[in-house]
Amino acid sequence: MKYFAYGSNMLPRRLQHASRAPSAVCTGVGMLRGYRLRFHKRGMDGSAKCNAEPTDDASDVVCGVLFDVNPRDRHALDESEDCTRGGYLGATVSIESLQDDGTAQAETYLAARNFIDDSLTPYDWYQALVVAGALEHRLPSDYVAQLRKVTALRDPEDLRREQALRLLGKYRVDFEAGRLILM
Repeated sequence: MKYFAYGSNMLPRRLQHASRAPSAVCTGVGMLRGYRLRFHKRGMDGSAKCNAEPTDDASDVVCGVLFDVNPRDRHALDESEDCTRGGYLGATVSIESLQDDGTAQAETYLAARNFIDDSLTPYDWYQALVVAGALEHRLPSDYVAQLRKVTALRDPEDLRREQALRLLGKYRVDFEAGRLILM
């Protein structure tokens, strides 16, 4: 299946983890027109996660990464994306390539209305994974700049934070300066 990732799953080390979609292979980058990226989906840890919110305004876009995922990984990916509780709902969307004039139909996840909470803030490690994925796939620099500006909080659970930050691999985070640095 074609899968469009626009949050932390843009980072291959996150998406290809054995608990998600180890078969995932990047096939390109694209944008979802008529949507805007919001950090307002209530995650299982109580913090904000990404959501592609429909706006019906063609000037709004969510950039992300297209992956081919073996259907055998679908159930694990659905579970990791909180579909079993109804947090995200699967949707088929049309993605415009950022590399050529092509379009592709892909599966993605959109937040269920009852899991949206505009008062939430993402944890710093989650924002770092999103930014690292955008950098790794060379999404437009103005888009990456917007991701970097998102306010994030330190996760009070140090172990969860440390485990997530290990996924950054070649990236280093300078939380004091609010920067993610490519090493």
